[in-house]
Amino acid sequence: MLDDIVIDPHGNLLVTDVSSSIHDLLRVNLATGKRGILASQGYIRPEDLLVDAKDDIYLADDEVGRIDEYIPLKV
Repeated sequence: MLDDIVIDPHGNLLVTDVSSSIHDLLRVNLATGKRGILASQGYIRPEDLLVDAKDDIYLADDEVGRIDEYIPLKV
């Protein structure tokens, strides 16, 4: 079950999947349809999702009271 959905500054769709067995942070390239898992760290309830002006991604797990920051590689 998809929960939060955000479009990053590059036009990618970021989605938290809270299905009972998945609990991932996904990125979908809307131009190509390519889908990838950005994070799968044993989240219990990944809910709140934010991308800041530097492209850093923040994901909060409401169940455990944790916020994780993901900093994309600059190439």
